[in-house]
Amino acid sequence: MKNQYFADVNDYTKYCILRQFWNCPKIIYWMLTKDDNGPDGRKLKYTELTQCANFDRELWDYLRACVLNERRNISDIEGWLGDVVHYEKHLIDDWSKRKAISDEIISMASKDQIVFLDPDNGYRVASCPEGRSKSCKYVYDFEISGLLKNDATIILFQHLQMGEKVDNMIRMIRQFSEQWKGQYQFAVRTSYVVYYFLSNSDLKWAIQRLRKIENNQPHTRITMLT
Repeated sequence: MKNQYFADVNDYTKYCILRQFWNCPKIIYWMLTKDDNGPDGRKLKYTELTQCANFDRELWDYLRACVLNERRNISDIEGWLGDVVHYEKHLIDDWSKRKAISDEIISMASKDQIVFLDPDNGYRVASCPEGRSKSCKYVYDFEISGLLKNDATIILFQHLQMGEKVDNMIRMIRQFSEQWKGQYQFAVRTSYVVYYFLSNSDLKWAIQRLRKIENNQPHTRITMLT
């Protein structure tokens, strides 16, 4: 996550999902990295389309105001996601420091608590092993296994590549579910992002909550992949 991404369409759908678990205790591990003045974070057309407010009108109004007033900082979402601990330390590629930060998150997590992992890109890739340049953009196996050991429920952000076909996305989910067999529960797809849900416990209750906002509106699609 970068502050420059705040309030874009991915953030809107992300917060719509998290607000379905308002009363659940949550840790949001923002996995913050420095802004790079790149083009990402500019998917803001949803703020001009009133049909996109159908998911959560109150949130849509608020994020639209943030965009209009050029408030692009994750601190502006505090108070909007219910029972949450926000963890905002910046990540770097130095592996010893990275591991110390993640170990702190793992130690904070407890049974049935939701831990939202919000990396720039998503789950680790073979071309970027632990400690390599740009490893701060990924989540690694030790973080997932540590949280699951503490019986936390994980929601993991996974960015889709531009123009990625549906069959490639399904293949990616199958590979992920094979890696975390028995703990991967389901996924939610939006227009640009997949969210993996992992837990040692049955998450049918979470599926039921998310079904309420499943939709196919332009720019804010939320689709369950169970």
